[in-house]
Amino acid sequence: MRKTNQQKVSSDLTSLKTSCPKCGAVTKYGSHCKNCGNYIIIPSEPRKITHITAVLDKKQKKQHNQKLSSTQRNWIIGTIIIITFLIIGSLGNRNSTSNLYTINNTTFVALSKNGFDEMFRYIIDNDNQALTSFRLNGYVKTIYKGTDVYLISAHLSYSVVRLKGSNQNLWIASEFLTQK
Repeated sequence: MRKTNQQKVSSDLTSLKTSCPKCGAVTKYGSHCKNCGNYIIIPSEPRKITHITAVLDKKQKKQHNQKLSSTQRNWIIGTIIIITFLIIGSLGNRNSTSNLYTINNTTFVALSKNGFDEMFRYIIDNDNQALTSFRLNGYVKTIYKGTDVYLISAHLSYSVVRLKGSNQNLWIASEFLTQK
C-alpha cells in the first residue's frame, strides 16, 4: 500500500526539483544526484508536497526578480549613456569665456594647417614676395591686435582659433594669444 501512495506522489512530482541534502545540488525527485550519487526519496506525505510547492513558488519569484533586475539594469545603462552624452555636450561648448583670448600683436593667420606651415617657411626664408602672393591668394589673413578669438585647440607652437562671431578656424602662432 505504501508503494501506491508513493507512485501517486511520484506522478505529481516528476517535473519538480529539490536540493540534494548531502551536497546541495539541484536534483529531480526519484533520481540519483549527479554530484554525489545520493538517491532523492519521493515524499509520500501531502504536507511535504505543499512544502515543495512553496519552495517552487519561491524559486519562480526569484527568477521573476532576476528578469526584473535585468530590465532595470538595461534602464540604468541607458540612463547613464544619455547622461554621459549630455555632460560631454555641455563640456564641448566652445563659446565659454574660459576659451576667450585676445590677439596681443598684429600678425598673420593661416586658413589651414598646411597654409600655416607654408607661411612659416616663407617667413623663415624671409621670402616676402612669396608671403605676399600667398596672402593675395587668400591662404593667409592679417589679424589685428585686440581682436577677440575663441581657442579651439592648443599645440606646442601653434593654436587653432576662431574669430568671435565667425565659424572659420584659423591657425596662429601661440605666442600671439593672451587669455582674456
